[in-house]
Amino acid sequence: SDLDEFIRRVKRRETQKALIDMAERIDNREEQLDLELILFEAAEHVSQVVPSSRVSRVSDAPSRMELLRKRMEMGIIPGVQLGFPTLDNETLGIQPNELVVFAAYSNAGKSTYLQYSALAGYLVEQTAKTRLFISLEMDGNALLRKFDAMAAEIQLRAVKAMEMGRVNLSDDQMRSLDQWAERASKAPSDILIIDDIGSCTVERVLAETMRWKPVATYTDYLQYMDGPGDGSYSKVGAIAKGLKKVARMTGIPQITAAQTTRAGAKDGVKDDNIADSIEIYRSADWMFGIERDDDLDAERAARIKIVKARDGRKGLEFKVGMDFDEMDFAERGFRGRQSIGRTGAVLPPAEITELAIPSPAPPPNPALSANNPFAT
Repeated sequence: SDLDEFIRRVKRRETQKALIDMAERIDNREEQLDLELILFEAAEHVSQVVPSSRVSRVSDAPSRMELLRKRMEMGIIPGVQLGFPTLDNETLGIQPNELVVFAAYSNAGKSTYLQYSALAGYLVEQTAKTRLFISLEMDGNALLRKFDAMAAEIQLRAVKAMEMGRVNLSDDQMRSLDQWAERASKAPSDILIIDDIGSCTVERVLAETMRWKPVATYTDYLQYMDGPGDGSYSKVGAIAKGLKKVARMTGIPQITAAQTTRAGAKDGVKDDNIADSIEIYRSADWMFGIERDDDLDAERAARIKIVKARDGRKGLEFKVGMDFDEMDFAERGFRGRQSIGRTGAVLPPAEITELAIPSPAPPPNPALSANNPFAT
């Protein structure tokens, strides 16, 4: 048919362009990529040109009900936890096709809370699920140092000074770090960090997501990515839409951060003060604003509020720690790191108990191994 011929010509043209681009990248000594990854990105690009349609049927209701029963029996939440009880109860877990954006003004903590969310979610998962963290701002060693300090609840500066040979930690501090190291090494899952991407495009995020198949991909952060277009508005807008497409194509949530304009520091995070492009707000399924002021800084706290909720309520807000001495970034009102329930079932806020450290109750299904490295 004419349509089939048109699709064939489009794919042929895009394949030719991909091959030319691939050859140029292979010859570019500044391109620090594995050759197989370049091939994979090219293939993924061509496959996206004319994607196939997916059909869902209302008549498949019996199969959906059976799946729902199995999830209820096993206590499994079909979504990714963020580590903040209010958000986890409101989102009911981030779903496979969703794009999540933590938004804040410069130096307000968006990278810190993105990293804390990855760690807290990892600590309380009940299945062997891996998270992928793509860092465009910090190198891997700095990220690992911060993960270690968060997990052991030791001042980040002290861990860094110890690595530089400037101080010796106390016996209790070293014991905490050793406990974290031993138990993290035995955990059934992991957090994978990629920090050496010279030019991070949506295609590269797609390639890495497909390569590692994590439960969620965290990219820190959106406005550091590269994309098409001459101006920042069109470029950032294309990146935001692209990350949403990655989530839908792969069935793996994309969690990232974005910066606001100066108005975001003064007036709080709003839909009209996200820097560079309104498309970031439009494409996001969930947007969480991180806000600080003098009063909150005096409390060593910050505020997180739901700025956008495609499938929930917006406007909810709560306090979180912002204490680098104790490495405390948990939601206030809860001791230590938390999850949305000891068995994985969603609980009303009044019944949420602290979890993660020192040990959760065993999962309802013995076949599920708790992914909390601090579980005894």
